[in-house]
Amino acid sequence: ATVRHFQELSAREDARREAFEREWNATFAAFRRQRDRVEGNMRDRHEHQVEDLRATLEASLNAPDARPSRWTPQLVDMRRQQKRLVRERKFGEALDLLKAAETRETEEIEWHRQTMRREHVKALESLFERQAE
Repeated sequence: ATVRHFQELSAREDARREAFEREWNATFAAFRRQRDRVEGNMRDRHEHQVEDLRATLEASLNAPDARPSRWTPQLVDMRRQQKRLVRERKFGEALDLLKAAETRETEEIEWHRQTMRREHVKALESLFERQAE
């Protein structure tokens, strides 16, 4: 009778353990599904943020107004001298100054674009840091 009683207790304990393990496995599986769903949503959101920022940054680099908001005083002075020379009908000198001013303007635009690229890299790095948190 005692052996039978212990066998029944053991069988009940086995049944409880199996029920607990089934419930635990189901809970764990549900957690994994939820984690995968949340992680997928987060990855999608991060991808969209990166793509949106890249598109915005590329557009700002390639925009026709991707020029400095202010030219250097040297370039402004060159343009003034050029206008003065045209008014004085010194077209040869004005043409030489025009070529020099255009070269200077190209250099300033390139410098501005490099500065913008550095700012864009910082913006991307900042986004990646926020996403890593």
